[in-house]
Amino acid sequence: MLRTELRRRLVLVGWGLALGLCFAIWRWPDRVLGLRHGNLPTTRQECALASTPCTARFSDGLAVSIAASPLGLPRATPLRWSVAVADGVHVASRLELTGVNMPMGLTRIPLEPVGPGRFEGQGSLPMCTESRMLWRAEVTVESPDGGPPRIAAFEFWSDDGAAAPVSADGRGAAAPDAPAPTYGPLTLDTVDGPLSLADLRGQVVVVYFGYTACPDYCPTTLSTVAAAVGLLRPEEQERVTALMVSLDPERDDLERLDRYARAFNPRFRGGTASIEALDRMSADWGVAWRKVPLPDSALGYAIDHGTDSFLVDPDGTMIRRIPHGTPPDEIARLLRAALGSPTR
Repeated sequence: MLRTELRRRLVLVGWGLALGLCFAIWRWPDRVLGLRHGNLPTTRQECALASTPCTARFSDGLAVSIAASPLGLPRATPLRWSVAVADGVHVASRLELTGVNMPMGLTRIPLEPVGPGRFEGQGSLPMCTESRMLWRAEVTVESPDGGPPRIAAFEFWSDDGAAAPVSADGRGAAAPDAPAPTYGPLTLDTVDGPLSLADLRGQVVVVYFGYTACPDYCPTTLSTVAAAVGLLRPEEQERVTALMVSLDPERDDLERLDRYARAFNPRFRGGTASIEALDRMSADWGVAWRKVPLPDSALGYAIDHGTDSFLVDPDGTMIRRIPHGTPPDEIARLLRAALGSPTR
């Protein structure tokens, strides 16, 4: 009996440690770089990637360079990432982007060869922000002899100007005590009354967190989703909707939200909630955001926020994050798969 109880306690402790480690890797990717990559050889370089290419060197002299264009890393613009491996033999297989001073999870960008030792991929920084933000780009470099890969890590600011660094008053997934996301219930106030994901069972839903005064990422995302829905057959379109969760209840009244969402597609919906409820729901969905004062703007403030969308299946389960910049045809393919329709 004593041995059974001891074994049970050891199992519980083991599970607790494992869950804690998983939470740490999700919540603080910048602090657990070594854990995430195990014992892989890693080099790290700070650079001004917004204005100039950057090179990191491993202890054996192997040099890996990275550049991004357009220079300045403009917002809401797909960036072209170019990686060069000096020996022309090692292969750069992927690029991973993550926020350092605001946790954003990971965005993975596949790299394709474009010449000897040269590789390219395309993807945006996954954050709609008015603040100067510190990022990390990690390049996975594969060995030609089948040995373990290496990691070249580059830390850079989203611009090289004098903009104020991002502050520590993050909300949602950026809050200091934010739990790991579980993608639980969403309940919003809408012009037609309370609306939850449970009310949309039987439909495929694209969920997006933003606000109507967003100048770029929000309208671009909803336009892209609307274009994707337009690629579906009429009977498929009837089973797809989008739900915009406004992080700006101060300005986004319910009528404004409804008009904004339906302007992209008559089936799209918009809703919001109290700040306390938005904090809870955004943290549960892994969305980092904050309110940023703009004293020199008529707007008064902006909302920095993550730019991924979330694909929810007809059973109400979140099945995939959709990075900003995903083209309409790819989103349409994902929608058909979620509907159970044959892809074409």
